[in-house]
Amino acid sequence: MVDIGALREEDRAAWEVLARADVSRERGASRLYWTTQDSDTAARALYDKVASFNGFVRYDCPLV
Repeated sequence: MVDIGALREEDRAAWEVLARADVSRERGASRLYWTTQDSDTAARALYDKVASFNGFVRYDCPLV
């Protein structure tokens, strides 16, 4: 058992991502993905530890 409160902030965030992956897998999901700003290097460094960047950049087109 991991004591989440004892983890460094970065490690805690990584653990939470992995925990969400477990829940998603239990609910039948085949993948988990999220977005972050390209310039958020701290977040991207964390995400690189637990997932793979596939080269996609998200664009939004407002419809209203």
